[in-house]
Amino acid sequence: MTWKTAEALLDRKDSVGLRLVLLARSYAANEATAAEIQAALDCNPDWMTADGADRLTRHLRELTVDEDAGVREEARRILGRLRSQ
Repeated sequence: MTWKTAEALLDRKDSVGLRLVLLARSYAANEATAAEIQAALDCNPDWMTADGADRLTRHLRELTVDEDAGVREEARRILGRLRSQ
C-alpha cells in the first residue's frame, strides 16, 4: 500500500507530490516502509526521460529550502546521489 501511495503522489509530476513522498520518507519509522518509499522514488519511470529528469532536479532544488527539515534533507540527499552518478 505504501508503494502505491508513493507512486500515485509521484505520478502528479509536481513538487507537491514529491514533497509529500519526501516528507513520508524522512519520517518513516519502520525500515520496510522507508524502503518501499525509497523504491518508489528510485523506480519512477518518468525520471528516465530527459524531461522527467529535468523536472525532478528542478523540484528537488525547490525542496532544498522547504520549511520542513526532513524534506530539505531528503531533497539534498537525492540531489547528491544524482550528482555522483
